[in-house]
Amino acid sequence: MDDQKVAAALTRRTVVLSAAWAVPVVSFATAAPALAASGPAPLIPPLSASTWTLTTSGAVKKDGVAFGTNATGSYVNVTTDPALSSTYTATISTTISVVAGVTYYFTWSYVAYANNPRPMTGTLSVDGAALAGGITTATMSGTAVTGTVTQSYTATTTGTVTLALVFSISATATTGTGDDILVYTPTVTTSP
Repeated sequence: MDDQKVAAALTRRTVVLSAAWAVPVVSFATAAPALAASGPAPLIPPLSASTWTLTTSGAVKKDGVAFGTNATGSYVNVTTDPALSSTYTATISTTISVVAGVTYYFTWSYVAYANNPRPMTGTLSVDGAALAGGITTATMSGTAVTGTVTQSYTATTTGTVTLALVFSISATATTGTGDDILVYTPTVTTSP
């Protein structure tokens, strides 16, 4: 008799309702790891000589790379004039932690002095590979051109990578005066 009561209580409707309640729980549980893997965006330290490393290459007529802080924030100011026939590159780097499969969106603001005859290019790189985008002062004109650049990077491994701001002035035989740029500490998000 007890077997008949159990069978009567377990109707097709009971099975369907039970399944309907179980499906959302399973779906939610499979979505959670993807959210957990992205985690918060990494912290980028303020631009300063104590948290970023400066390396340069190329002969210079006037060297000028300085870190500072103003009302807008921490910055690096590149005002170097390369020697004739020399390409100058300033690389300012730090390390950040990333998670494999997550896309990071880096945004950096700048003020460029773009009236000199030797234009400057600027970009972000991760582990030595330049990210798509960046700037060139050759397309600008003026003494205080402001702008913002957003560049993205999708991590292929989990761990620490080197993030670098890279500025370069190409060689020329006619003049040594290059454009200048002031760049504020980049920010990073994991959504565009």
